Amino acid sequence: MFPKNERHGYRWVAILAAALLLTTGTIHASQTDPTLFLSRAVSFAGNHGRLVRIDGLFPWNALLQSGYPVQVVIWNAENDSDFVRFDLAGNAVAGTTSSVEGGLTPAEATSLAAVGTPDPAQTLSHVGPGRIDARLTGALADVPLSVQIFVIDGGTTFVSNPIPVSAVTP
Repeated sequence: MFPKNERHGYRWVAILAAALLLTTGTIHASQTDPTLFLSRAVSFAGNHGRLVRIDGLFPWNALLQSGYPVQVVIWNAENDSDFVRFDLAGNAVAGTTSSVEGGLTPAEATSLAAVGTPDPAQTLSHVGPGRIDARLTGALADVPLSVQIFVIDGGTTFVSNPIPVSAVTP
């Protein structure tokens, strides 16, 4: 038999284990309805193009799953038509469309996913929890930009808030 104080300790372990199991189930279930929120986007000019750093809230564990295709879209905020779109494997597609004007709705994001041509000059240089970095060259390297992310999961499209990219000067 355990001493009285030790029995209370085991009770707390059991309560904590039950709470952990309940929390884990909740986290797993929430990944079917992803939270996509961009909090900040800044850009830095450099010798090899323009680095765009995107900070926000997105389901990091789900980003690692191949069946959860997050797309990052960066577009020219002046004319709202030139864009580059990345998947998290780093593949870039560039093009021109009016659907990015003012940000994407779920229907526009679905359409955008089928538009553009491969552009290997645009790259993702970092993908991690809460942060994605893209390196841009060419026409998008010297214009005001906006950014948004979206996910098409099983025929349902989820979009983040669109935000402007703030240029940081050294």
